[in-house]
Amino acid sequence: MGLMHAEQAYLFRHALLRDAAYGLQLPTARAALHGLALEVIETIAGGPAPDVEISDTGEYQSASHPADDFAAELAGHAAGALVAGPEPGLERRRLGYMQRAAHQAEHAYRNEEAADLLLGAAALPGCPEITRAACLRRASSALLRTGVLGRAAEALQRALSHAAGAPVLRTIVLADLAGVLSALGRPDESETMHARALELARSIGDDHCLGSVLHSYGYLRAEAGRMVEARTMQEQAREAFCRAGNRRGEAGTISALSVLLHLTGETQQARELARRALDMEVQFGTRRGECIARANLAIMLGEAGQETEAAALNAQALAIARELGDRGTQSALLGNLAVVEQNTGNLTRAETLYRQALAAAQESGARRSEGHLLCDLATLLGTTSSVAESEATFRLALQVTREVRDRRMEGSALGGLADLLAQTGRAGEAVQLFREALVMLEEIGEARFCHVHRCHYALCLLALGRKDEARQTWAEAWPKLHELGAVHDITRLTPRMRQACGNAGIPPLDEARNPPLDEPADSPSPQASRGV
Repeated sequence: MGLMHAEQAYLFRHALLRDAAYGLQLPTARAALHGLALEVIETIAGGPAPDVEISDTGEYQSASHPADDFAAELAGHAAGALVAGPEPGLERRRLGYMQRAAHQAEHAYRNEEAADLLLGAAALPGCPEITRAACLRRASSALLRTGVLGRAAEALQRALSHAAGAPVLRTIVLADLAGVLSALGRPDESETMHARALELARSIGDDHCLGSVLHSYGYLRAEAGRMVEARTMQEQAREAFCRAGNRRGEAGTISALSVLLHLTGETQQARELARRALDMEVQFGTRRGECIARANLAIMLGEAGQETEAAALNAQALAIARELGDRGTQSALLGNLAVVEQNTGNLTRAETLYRQALAAAQESGARRSEGHLLCDLATLLGTTSSVAESEATFRLALQVTREVRDRRMEGSALGGLADLLAQTGRAGEAVQLFREALVMLEEIGEARFCHVHRCHYALCLLALGRKDEARQTWAEAWPKLHELGAVHDITRLTPRMRQACGNAGIPPLDEARNPPLDEPADSPSPQASRGV
């Protein structure tokens, strides 16, 4: 070991002497010293800080105080002074300083510290029930940012038990818990809680509360593949936030609506809304909202072939997520960056990012995100790795997406697996999977996945010799991909289609005019193929 520097040696000895001197004091004397330190620091800060105020939704809303800079230290001294015996005024000051210290930690994005302080405050014997519920809700938010979904759910479940006397707070805690349970892959519990939260929100008549619940519930509807309901809920949430004068809430619903429009094929309007949401989030300074808005817009632009802007937006979003210490969002953004790398041909880098994002999702217990990432990784592995590994990953993706009831990604995984089978000489086996995938995606109203897998299905039919049916199926999907501006899908599919047509001895499927083809008498008609 190297020699200790003089300054380090002094600090080390000073700490030892301080701790030794402190340990020699009797407990009552130590308590008195803590009480003295508390009063001295409060005097320097202009007096004790007032009790912390919280909103109906459990948000911290107290004015700043000079003692805030010493809040953690003051809470510690109050705790030390209480060793001498209970004292209501001292207990109240300890609670207030713990909340103020947590607020400081939250604003500095020290999420673990904030969670510990808030959980500690909620555990204090003299903490009022509503304050306890509010601290637990804030602690859950900090825990979510650290990527610990299970602990966040536990904090919210405890908050529910203390929020009986605060109907607005209880309703929002129910909606928060429903969202966390959905991310954990517990859809039945999530649905029950969301429905209950919406019922309570409507009965309360508070527009901010109603908007928050509708916004959260809308996400769940989209995840379940119920796009029309999801859009209705987000539009209603937006109206409620507007009535409440909550512009930040309105920005969040606009961002959510942009994603829904994108998924259902209204790409131009989706991009316009996404840019509007981003402008609003930047204007209001909501960093997490800005992060999400940048990520959403990046996905849309990336699919349209605007890789440079998409990559820049993703990088900016990831920088914000890191600034916020938001590990859960970082995981999702790594997956988004992997898509950009994949689209630009950097397949090794893309695989590394997918695996990093997948590991983070699995570590945090985010089963829904895990299903998405498995599906994306399986698609990449079909071009970079063994067929067996790609197939195994697709089947695992199917298992997870079915478990969490994510019908959109289940449909995508079914279509991806079917395409892999068709490309590896198992076209007959792939047909039924394609049919299941297309029925599911059509029911949902998902545009891009549906049209991409319909093109894959056309190539599968071509491999089976069903040329007229293949041409009809291709003709139904190919123009739609152009309407969506799905540049990467078109670029990837075109050479595959031309090679398949060359192998079959027919003109390319995208030619405007094609000669009649001889088909077996028992071949399904084009009309029948449209029902797949």
